[in-house]
Amino acid sequence: MPKSSIPTLLDRLGGIARVEHIVECSVARLLDDSQLRPRFAGMDAAALKASQTAFLTAAFGGPATAHPSQPAIYLDDEQFGRFVLHIYETLLSLGIPDIFTEQLVLAVMTRALSGDAGSEVTAGPSNTPTTRPPSSLALSL
Repeated sequence: MPKSSIPTLLDRLGGIARVEHIVECSVARLLDDSQLRPRFAGMDAAALKASQTAFLTAAFGGPATAHPSQPAIYLDDEQFGRFVLHIYETLLSLGIPDIFTEQLVLAVMTRALSGDAGSEVTAGPSNTPTTRPPSSLALSL
């Protein structure tokens, strides 16, 4: 099948190097958030960044690559909202125009909520345990 001539969000963003920069900035925000920090406790920072880079790359239309060494991260609805807000604020802080930022955030939310096996960030009710309940959403970082 021939490759589409329509650029992906990843192409429009500037490629994987730009995603890596976004991850560097967003991980700092995530780890500074007292409500999200416990969900990332004990995770290797390099593995977290690699996993988040893979997740965002796939969300933005790039290749999906699995990171089996990185466990799934389960977020309740409020935590998931905070996660998305940090991504949104990071994109805006980097000077990405509002309308494009909204498209990127929508892509992140769509990927996370899709239930795709390659997506391991999970959102669910506020009482979501750290093991994956049937109604939770997985987000792959």
